[in-house]
Amino acid sequence: MLKELPKEGIQMNEIEKLIIDARLTGLAFTQLEEGKLRAITDEIILKTASYSGCLLPQTEFFAEIISNSIIDFFEKSAYGQLSVAEVFLALHFNVRHGLKWPIGMDIEQVQFVGSVFHLDFFSKVLTNYMALRNSLDRKLQNFIDGY
Repeated sequence: MLKELPKEGIQMNEIEKLIIDARLTGLAFTQLEEGKLRAITDEIILKTASYSGCLLPQTEFFAEIISNSIIDFFEKSAYGQLSVAEVFLALHFNVRHGLKWPIGMDIEQVQFVGSVFHLDFFSKVLTNYMALRNSLDRKLQNFIDGY
């Protein structure tokens, strides 16, 4: 759908522009080469720690289990369509104060609870991002359809 958009005529806010830029950057997670997945999941864990304050896994064994869980999560969910840039944008949005839903209400930050990276926190952050992304999709489709 993004390639069909006219260059002019639709008003987008900063958040929507960031989402489009991230969507156009790189491949979807499920399209990445298998040999690159561990490096990407390690970066996801590190960025999550930098944004949320969670601790890093203390052993390679545990880090590998978390990495494999992230890969499995993406492969078995709709989140696999996200680019890596979108995943990082979702983490950034979660710590951005004053971020609002399209209807004007504040987006509540997902608070990290626990000690080490876990999928529950990560999936909640991605859920908020997907809601923003889906809202933008509807806006773009309405524009294309002439509404």
